[in-house]
Amino acid sequence: MKKIFFILFVVTCLLQISCSNQPKSNKIDQVCLQDTLTYFTENLPSYANVNSLYEFSKNSSYKRFNIKEDVVCFYDNKNMITVLDFYGNRIGDKFDTFTIIKSNSNHSYYLGTNYQKKYYYFPKENKFISPISVLQTPDDMCFITENELLFYSFDGNYKWQSSCDGYIIHIQNDTENTFLIAKSNSINFDIYNTNGDKIKQLNQRQINKLLYRSKTRVKTNSITYIIVDKY
Repeated sequence: MKKIFFILFVVTCLLQISCSNQPKSNKIDQVCLQDTLTYFTENLPSYANVNSLYEFSKNSSYKRFNIKEDVVCFYDNKNMITVLDFYGNRIGDKFDTFTIIKSNSNHSYYLGTNYQKKYYYFPKENKFISPISVLQTPDDMCFITENELLFYSFDGNYKWQSSCDGYIIHIQNDTENTFLIAKSNSINFDIYNTNGDKIKQLNQRQINKLLYRSKTRVKTNSITYIIVDKY
């Protein structure tokens, strides 16, 4: 009987040592769950839903987690990543990678990948984007989705969004590299910059000239992307 108690005592000690030697943010199991809760409480902002995140870690099969600036990433045995915001809301599905893109401002954003598809998460607006296509200039990112165009700056700042129709005019020359958006008003086309400011109007003949001169023309759903040297 003494031998059995001694064996149980040794096993208990080994489990406690194993738990204490694991990095608190690198192990989720039944032995270390209390450490997980403590770690969440100490390292998440005061507004975070610690209980929701803790329950998720307790009831899932994830082997470790990583707290980033705005999200918690949970890794399963195949290293697939499930992402929750600090309120406990799930972001997207599962990812192969989920990387923070840092900027000089306070508006970092995240790039997630799954196979060859890319996803974008902007925490300031709590906006998760699954784009059909992404266009870029040195100043702007344009996301083409099923229903809308979304414009963000490279530091993660939201700029403007509009319906997914009309033309994206990409002006490229030695001194200019920018987007303009042409929207039909049933008679002419209103021209907007990426901040949503209406800057001029073009008629159908002028649009046709741009199409004729375009170096590239790609149609995605109801929107046409063209590259021109001037307009």
